[in-house]
Amino acid sequence: MSKRLSGKSLNVKKDNESKKHATPAIDPVMKKRVLIGGAIGLVVIIALTWGLIMYYGDSVVARVNGINIMGADVQPQLGTANQRLQHHVEPITDWERAVREEAVRIAALNKLYEDYGRGLGLSFGANDSPALITNTVTNAIVDDPSLFADFERFMPEDLTIDAYARALEIVERLRAGEDFDTLMAIYGEDPGMVQNPEGYNFLAHQMVPEFTEGTLALEIGEIGDPVQSDFGFHIIMRIEPDPDNIMQGAVPAEGEEVLGAKHILVAATRTAEADRMAQAVHAGFQQQLEDANITFRGALNRVEI
Repeated sequence: MSKRLSGKSLNVKKDNESKKHATPAIDPVMKKRVLIGGAIGLVVIIALTWGLIMYYGDSVVARVNGINIMGADVQPQLGTANQRLQHHVEPITDWERAVREEAVRIAALNKLYEDYGRGLGLSFGANDSPALITNTVTNAIVDDPSLFADFERFMPEDLTIDAYARALEIVERLRAGEDFDTLMAIYGEDPGMVQNPEGYNFLAHQMVPEFTEGTLALEIGEIGDPVQSDFGFHIIMRIEPDPDNIMQGAVPAEGEEVLGAKHILVAATRTAEADRMAQAVHAGFQQQLEDANITFRGALNRVEI
């Protein structure tokens, strides 16, 4: 009897021991939650890793309105960017960063031209320079009135119009009593007057016809209305000539008159309509760049200066 009891007792002990070491059953709901949580965590890790790679490790250094700007686009623009910032009024704390960002803006402007051109169906090769792309797109816009309509509001005034208005203002001030030499020093754009502050002594053939005719139309000491030549607008004051100091040491022929004159030159060139239209297109793209959403990325810091 005691042997049987002790056998039974041994079996009970064995059962208790196996229960102790048995793996507890996992709740199916909990198991599902663990699996979902793990999957989400893995996705987050992958996303963060990919984001870091994309932000710091790739060659996209900025995005402008969704357009990628690559390091290779920025590198050639660093010299121009550096020159532009030399004239910057505000102090720059991080010079290298500022140069990189300015180079991005230059590259971005080229990309805006290129993107617009592709929208028109124009094709560009991988080795096409930004200047070629810019000119191609500009010409396409200038040649199509329907396209140019979007840029027409940027048309600049003809430079001759603006210069003539400034010349008239100077004449009015002279006739109101202001000193000719003072205004000549401030507004005159003829470098020759710097070397000849007392005026030119010249023979008729030595000057452009408009200048000579404008001088001959005046009395000594008289100031004329603005006279236009290919150089701009001349405000001429006729002076007493000095025959001993004729320009370039010229010797007058017998009976040839020596003329004397000072002038205030307001420089201007006649701007062709096509040139003004091209300026309008450029101004339009500049405005697009100013309005653009530019995102600078971490990879920009690795562009070598």
